[in-house]
Amino acid sequence: MAQNQKVTKAFSNAQLAFIASTARFQLWRASRRQGKTEAAEYKLAKYALSHANEVCWFVAQDLALCTERNIPLFRDLMPEGAVLSYSKSERCFILFNQTKVYFKTANSSDSLRGRKVHFLICEEPTYWQNGGDIFHNILRPQLADTMGQCIIIFTPPTKKAPRGAEWVRRLEQEWEKEVKAGNTDYAIFHNTIWDSPFIQEKEKKELERHTDPETWSCEYLANYNDKQGTVYWEFNPIEKVYSLDPKVNIIMRIRGMDWGLDDYTGCAWVALLPDNKVHVYEEHMENNLDVPEQAKRILNKTTVPVSWSMLDRSCWNRLPGIECVAKRFQMAGVMVTPATDDLDGSISDMKVLMANGNITVDPKCVNILRYFQEWQWGQHEPDILAALRYGVNGLIRTGKLMRPVSNIKPTFMNHIQQLDEMERRTKRLNEQLAFKSKHNGNLPAFKIT
Repeated sequence: MAQNQKVTKAFSNAQLAFIASTARFQLWRASRRQGKTEAAEYKLAKYALSHANEVCWFVAQDLALCTERNIPLFRDLMPEGAVLSYSKSERCFILFNQTKVYFKTANSSDSLRGRKVHFLICEEPTYWQNGGDIFHNILRPQLADTMGQCIIIFTPPTKKAPRGAEWVRRLEQEWEKEVKAGNTDYAIFHNTIWDSPFIQEKEKKELERHTDPETWSCEYLANYNDKQGTVYWEFNPIEKVYSLDPKVNIIMRIRGMDWGLDDYTGCAWVALLPDNKVHVYEEHMENNLDVPEQAKRILNKTTVPVSWSMLDRSCWNRLPGIECVAKRFQMAGVMVTPATDDLDGSISDMKVLMANGNITVDPKCVNILRYFQEWQWGQHEPDILAALRYGVNGLIRTGKLMRPVSNIKPTFMNHIQQLDEMERRTKRLNEQLAFKSKHNGNLPAFKIT
């Protein structure tokens, strides 16, 4: 067929692997100058030419890219006589077989509603404003009754992506689970600058030497930026928000506290469950209250005694003639222990626990759930999240919650290190039990260095 002859062209190995996929849902995360758009539009052209009376969409980041690049590229791929007409206002090609190919933008979500779509391409969705809402609530449902195909192509952003862009990363993780489970409806591709034949090897090495690490990792190695966007993007509010079954065995309870006067005082109650799980079951967040009043309200919310209360270390700073905040909490009946001062390490622990599905939250903890979604890298840490971090770290410091580890290779040295760590934890637990027995079960505030 003449229509097929026109679209045939030379492609790289990475492009060919992507083009050859017949999966219904395909995601291609690749570096710049990889030829993602050319390969995707090639698949679009092939599909449109071989399917009659269907609707195809290419959803671009913005109108400028759509009109300057995407539409001309598709027009060049079309064989002579394949296009019956083109509407500039609708940016729509009508082909000889009555299939319509629309070039849309993500700028106006209203223009994307209420259509049946058979073939969908989403380009650079990490830069779409409200991209998660557009994809999950508008675009994906429009493929349901047609059993339409969906292709997502993008390069991970560095620092300029809009709020909430992590939805693409979560989507890739969900699709990756399907791939690993053997579901042939899903396919994921990842290619770096080293896979691109369109850039000379000498130039690639020059770019590597003279590009800052963050840009090199995102733009050229197509890695996600862990210091961009939402901090706790790993938390899944759909699966991990529920009230705890009263019959569940609770191993230990801890409060995490972050003091503030004009700023908020945050307190989060966490419970350690079997299988290294943590459940957040209560929160407190109020400001413009002195220490005794905050302590009173925290104690009123503590319906079940806790083993420890971890308080921000800055509360031990003492001004001449003034009792420190920690001492005032203790005088008000809240015995406190210095919380961790390892910001990066404790945030990393939280993120790995969330990625492993080990943290769940009660739906009444509305502020914690809100800030899970809103807190961005570069912003001040919300007080309630700092309190939660102190509480979770307190569970780790007691030795009851195993510190999360990701991507460990099962080498002999790893096993030796894990055994040593288990011995240290066991020794520390035995010492605490002996101390508790000696003091008739009354544990004072502890300090672990």
